[in-house]
Amino acid sequence: MFVKRTSVRSGGRQLTYLQLVESYRDGGRVRQRVVAKLGREDQLDPGDIDRLVRSLA
Repeated sequence: MFVKRTSVRSGGRQLTYLQLVESYRDGGRVRQRVVAKLGREDQLDPGDIDRLVRSLA
C-alpha cells in the first residue's frame, strides 16, 4: 500500500487530495484500488497522515 496524490482543478484552483492505494494484478495487468480517501493535502498535518495510515493497517 502507498499514499497517492491526486490533483483536481476546481474553481480555478488546483486541489491535491491524498488516497491510500493498494496495487493488485488483474488478468496479468497491474491495477490500483483506492482503500481510503484521506482528504485534502493542505488540510492535513503530516502527523495526521501517519496516524491515518497506521490505523488502517
